[in-house]
Amino acid sequence: MNRRFLKAGAYAVAGGLASAIIFIIALNFVLDFEYDTGMLITVSLFCALSTGLSSFLASHSSPDKRIRFDDSDAVIGAIRGQQAFMENMPDVFFTYNDNGEIIYVSPGAKNYGYTVDEIIGSRLEDHIHPDDVFKAKKQLMDKISKAEDYPIEFRVKKKDGSYVYVEETGRLVSLDGDSDHYTGVIRDISERKRTEEILLSRERLLRSSFDAIQDGIIVLDKQLNCLRVNKTIEKWFENCRPILGRKCYKVFFGYDEPCPDCHTAKAIETKSMQSYVKSYSRDHNSMRYFEIFSYPITDDDGQVIGAVEYARDITRRVEAENDLTASHEKYRSLVENLYEGIWKIDMQAITAYTNKRMSEILGYSVDEMRGKSLFYFMDEEMKVVCRDMLQRRNSGVRESHEFRFQHKDGHPVSVLMNASPTFDKKGEVDGAIASVMDISQVKSVMRALEESEKRYQEMFNSVLEGIGIVDENETIEYCNPAFARLLECKSPDKLVGRNLLEFVPEDNHSRILQQTVQRQQGRSSRYEVDLVTLNGNRITTLVAISPRYNDKNKYIGAFGAVMDITERKQLEEIAARAERLETAGRIAGQVAHDFNNLLGPLTAYPELIKQEIKSDNPIYSYLEDMEIAAAQMAEINQQLLTLGRRGHYNQEPVNINLIVKHVLDQVYDKPDKLKIETDLQ
Repeated sequence: MNRRFLKAGAYAVAGGLASAIIFIIALNFVLDFEYDTGMLITVSLFCALSTGLSSFLASHSSPDKRIRFDDSDAVIGAIRGQQAFMENMPDVFFTYNDNGEIIYVSPGAKNYGYTVDEIIGSRLEDHIHPDDVFKAKKQLMDKISKAEDYPIEFRVKKKDGSYVYVEETGRLVSLDGDSDHYTGVIRDISERKRTEEILLSRERLLRSSFDAIQDGIIVLDKQLNCLRVNKTIEKWFENCRPILGRKCYKVFFGYDEPCPDCHTAKAIETKSMQSYVKSYSRDHNSMRYFEIFSYPITDDDGQVIGAVEYARDITRRVEAENDLTASHEKYRSLVENLYEGIWKIDMQAITAYTNKRMSEILGYSVDEMRGKSLFYFMDEEMKVVCRDMLQRRNSGVRESHEFRFQHKDGHPVSVLMNASPTFDKKGEVDGAIASVMDISQVKSVMRALEESEKRYQEMFNSVLEGIGIVDENETIEYCNPAFARLLECKSPDKLVGRNLLEFVPEDNHSRILQQTVQRQQGRSSRYEVDLVTLNGNRITTLVAISPRYNDKNKYIGAFGAVMDITERKQLEEIAARAERLETAGRIAGQVAHDFNNLLGPLTAYPELIKQEIKSDNPIYSYLEDMEIAAAQMAEINQQLLTLGRRGHYNQEPVNINLIVKHVLDQVYDKPDKLKIETDLQ
C-alpha cells in the first residue's frame, strides 16, 4: 500500500508542477503578471505538493468524502516524507484534531516568529485576531459541513505581537475511521492586502473625484450604451433613471434612434474630440443648455471601444449672454435715442463712434463724422484748448467743461461736455468718450438773463429806498446800498447775517413781532417804525413789507422797502405847529377885536377924571396907573392882533431895566420878611 501511495503521489506532484508552470506563463501573457525565478519555484512546489496531496487523498477517500486509513501513522509518515519539500516553503501547513489542538505545523511557522514546538499543542483560534475569531470559525464550520474547499481570510498574530493577513485553504480528514482532523495551509497575503487596499483606496479616490466633478461625465460604449455616469449626471437627470445600460439618446431625449447630429458618434467614427452646445428641455417648461465635449476611448491597439462625454451646464451663461444681448440692444437703443450726443475717440483723437444726436448737433451725418479727427470740428482757438484737455484725458482725468465746436455751416456751437478716458483690458488708456449737450440756446438765454440781472442790479442799487430781505427769524439775508446808508453802514455785506431787531428800539419790538405774525398769515402791510443806526441815531422809517414762501408754501421770511421819513416827520410837525398857531391867531384876533371894544372906556375915563380933580389929589396917582395899565393892555391886544395876522407892529429897542422897575413898582403889599434887591445896569 505504501508503494502505491508513493507512486500515486509522485505522479500527482509532477502533474501539479507542470500545471503551476503553465498557469504562471498564462498569467504573464494575459495579465502581464510579473514574476521572478524564486516565485516560480515557490508557487510550483506549492501547487505540486497541494495537487499531489489532494489527488492522493482523493484516490483514497470514501463516498462520504472523508479519507480513511488503517492507522494515523500512514498519514504522518506521508507528511514527513514530504517535509524535505516544505522546509523552505513560506506557507505554513498545519493539522489540528477534533479538540482544536494543533498536532502538526510545517517549518514555515518560523516566518511568523514561532518554532514548531511553540505551535504544537496550541489552539488555532489562539493565533487569530480576536475580531476575526468568530468569522473564521463560522467559515471553517461552513466549509466542513458542506465538505467544500475554498480559501478564507483572517488575521493571525505573529510572535512579536503584530498581526498579518493570511489566506487559509484546507479540508476535514478522518483518521482511524472515527477521529476527525483538519489539515490546511496558511499563506501570508499581507502584501496582497496592502496592494488591494492601495488599489481600493485609489479606486475610491478616483470614484469620489469622478463623482465630485461638478460637470457631468458619461462613459459610453461604441453602441452608445451608458456604462458609467457621475453624481452630477444623476442629479441633472434624476427623472431619467435608470441610466446605466440604456442608450443615451433613449435616456435623455426619448429617441429610438441616435440623434441626427450626434457628435459622440462622430467622435467615435473620426477618433477625434468633438464639441458642441446642446439644448435640453425634458418637461418643455424650462430650457437648459449644455456645452458637451466628446472624447473617443481607445484600447492598447488604438481601436475605439467607446467615448466619454464631458458636459458643462451653461444655462446661466447662455441666459446671461441673452440678457447681455438684450441689455446691449436696450442700451444701444437708449444711446441712439438720447437727447445728448455721445462721442467716442481713440488715442489719435479719431472719431470711432457718434450717435445720431451728436451728428445732428454739428449738422453732419454719422457716417460723415466717423473716421474724422476731433480737431476737424473746431476752430484754431479751440484746437489749442482741446490739446490740453486730451493730455489730461490721457492721464486718466475725468472732467466736465464747456466747449465750442464749429457747425457744418460755420456758426459756433456751444456745448457742455462730460468727458472720461476709456481703458483697455490691461487698464491702459485707449481713448476717451464724452456726452455732449448743445447749450447754444441756453447760453443765449443765460446772456439775456445776465444782462437783465445786471439792469435790475443797477436799478436795485440805484434806488433811494432801502430794500432788504429777511428770513423767518428776521435775519438779514440781502440788502441794497440804500438800506446800508439808511443804517449808516458802509457796505451792505456787513449787514448780512445780522438780526433786524438789533436796529429796532425796544419800545418798537412789539410792533415788529406783530407785523411778523401778520406776514406769517400771508398779509402784506405798511407801517412806521423807528430804527437806530450804527452810529446811534434814531430815525423814523416807513416800511412796506410782504411775506415770502417756498415751493411747499411754507413761510420763509419777508422782503420789503424802507424809507427814511425823519425829515418829513419834522416838517409835518412844523406844519402842524404853524397850523395850530394860525388857529390860535384867528382866535386871538377875535378876542383882541372884542377886547378893543372893552378897552376904550379904560383908556378914556382916567383922562376925563384927571381933568376934574387936582394933581395933588391922592387918587390922581391911581388914575395914572390905570392909564399905564390900559396902555399895556392895548399893547397886549396889539400883540394878539399881530398873532391873528390882523395887526401891525413896529420893532424898536426895549429897555429891559425900565420894564423890571415898572413890574417891581406894581408890587404893593409884600411880606415884611420879603426883601427885593435889584441890580440893574
